[in-house]
Amino acid sequence: MFLLSTLNIGYGNSEAEGGTSVWTTDEKISFGSNIIKFTAIHVNLKDPKIQLEVSTPEDSIGKVDTLPNLVAAVTDEDGKGIAGINGTFFNAYTDLQPLGTIIQNGSIEHISNTGSTFGVGAHNEIYLDGTYVAISGGTMDQWVWPFNWYSWSINHYYPNEGATMIFDSSYKGGKPKHNFTVISVSAGIVTEINKGTFKIPSNGFLIMTNDKSIIEKFSLGTQTAYRFDFYQNNYSKGGDKVPLNHWARIMTGLGAGPTLVKGGKVVVDPKSEGFTEAKILTSKGQRSFVGVTNDKELIMASVPNVNVYQLAEIALKMKCTEAINFDGGASSGTYANGKILVPTGRKISNALVVKALSAQPNYYQLNDKYFFVKSSPYWDSKTKAVYVPIRLLDVYFNGYWTLPATLKLSEPSFTRNKETYVSLTDAVKLLGIEGSWNPSTQTVQFIK
Repeated sequence: MFLLSTLNIGYGNSEAEGGTSVWTTDEKISFGSNIIKFTAIHVNLKDPKIQLEVSTPEDSIGKVDTLPNLVAAVTDEDGKGIAGINGTFFNAYTDLQPLGTIIQNGSIEHISNTGSTFGVGAHNEIYLDGTYVAISGGTMDQWVWPFNWYSWSINHYYPNEGATMIFDSSYKGGKPKHNFTVISVSAGIVTEINKGTFKIPSNGFLIMTNDKSIIEKFSLGTQTAYRFDFYQNNYSKGGDKVPLNHWARIMTGLGAGPTLVKGGKVVVDPKSEGFTEAKILTSKGQRSFVGVTNDKELIMASVPNVNVYQLAEIALKMKCTEAINFDGGASSGTYANGKILVPTGRKISNALVVKALSAQPNYYQLNDKYFFVKSSPYWDSKTKAVYVPIRLLDVYFNGYWTLPATLKLSEPSFTRNKETYVSLTDAVKLLGIEGSWNPSTQTVQFIK
């Protein structure tokens, strides 16, 4: 087997469009007498103006769109979507629900506890782990029995009578008829309890269950919330839960699998990750992979007529020290330089997108730990002041909207990326927390 890179094309004519940090190469790989040709997308993750994001149709769960549209969808006042690859699995022939974990801007929009998860930190650190995501609920600010509860999933409908599910306002998928008890939570407070409805509050979420031990914890006016915890996935083999604390700081995440390469070695074992279908275990087909090298170079490609074992060898030959299989078949596709490199055979549920920022990003920290909301802090070079999206921060800190519709401000607000930005000075007063701007790290630091 050999690999030969036959073409190297720089992408982008300006820093705002990726500069020389995103490029493509045409590859040839030999497996015996067969030669496999494909185009790889390369991304320099050491460039602070490069950002990786998950894109979903209309920032929602349960819809589909074309890959070029998903790449374009991340474009805003901070930067431009310039390249992308299809993401995790989804129910393409039925209800369009995703089947893997999705983390957007630090917000967990969907979970799966099969396979592995590809994650990105604040400074383009790459993580690849078998992750188990647990959803825990609490009432009246208590998280232990008899106040605690749990959920199977978020933003995924299961007809199983034993299921407990959460749906928030990002869910835009199908809303089938059902006979579950529905607990409607607005602004952190239970406002309705009924049967068979599916109306999700814009400032809250639904709990859908028939578990009497959970239902009895709620009445009108009960305060409730939920949280996520990450553990090393033992794929239901039992044993102790090993925390993966770094996943609480992930900005972008997509769960798929199996893992192809780990620590610079081929480790493909789809059965051990919970996969059972031949199209993952043994079959050849069009397959997508994402990997990273020791030199922080991201490599994305859609490769024809390979199985996951061959795909792993390809990733390794391209010097990936970590690599994962994404969705394949008709969902597999890549896009860069304004062109479709490999067309998908259908609209897709989600994509991993490379965004070229117009300036180095600003960050948020809470008690010295990075966190993410959809819109970053904005530094105004004219006023020498920093501004933040007040509504998004209110939701992050309080779990719901607590601020009044009309804000009393000492400095003018403005709209950026469809969000209301106010000065950091006004924000800390409105949120009732401490906050300061650190220009050396370009970080808004909150203390709560």
